[in-house]
Amino acid sequence: MDTWAPGSGESGTGTLGGSGSLTATVAPSGVTMYRVSVPAPTVTPAAVGDGSYHGLTNQAAPDLALEVAGGCAAQADGPVDANTWWSTHWSESWELSPNADGTVRIYDACFGYGGTQEHGTLTAPAVQGGTVTAINAFDPSNARQKWRVTQSAGGVLTITNVATGLVLATGGTTAGSAIALVTANPADPAQGWTLAN
Repeated sequence: MDTWAPGSGESGTGTLGGSGSLTATVAPSGVTMYRVSVPAPTVTPAAVGDGSYHGLTNQAAPDLALEVAGGCAAQADGPVDANTWWSTHWSESWELSPNADGTVRIYDACFGYGGTQEHGTLTAPAVQGGTVTAINAFDPSNARQKWRVTQSAGGVLTITNVATGLVLATGGTTAGSAIALVTANPADPAQGWTLAN
């Protein structure tokens, strides 16, 4: 909110969150103007709870998708990365399944690889700067395995970890780039994801 009183040459800026009222103290001959801006609306993507697997490609490098690093035959509970999108790779296909508390479990399509990756759940690291992984065991009480997924009017997804409040992003634009959790910045294309199928 911006306020301005003619002749005073002063202005102020503030934030009004949730519900509330706007007030100002103004001289009897003064005027107060309010400029209120509303953030761009977001919605829960239709892919959440649709029972299908989807590729998640990155806005900074649209030919790269979130994947289990090394594919489904990689070591269990290993890292995820951004790699060349192949619609036939189960390691690059993810289901967005709603939890009872309104959060989302994101897990891969890997299955039947002899004890390696088995529907690994996207999991935030225990320490900031650590590795984002796909953990086979899902614990519904573990906030590091819970995500908030929103979609902009333009169809871009933002994936935010519940435990950290940080956003899923790619650390580069080449195949094999690491996946990181970073402070939200809507202008950063590395934090935007698109459903590939």
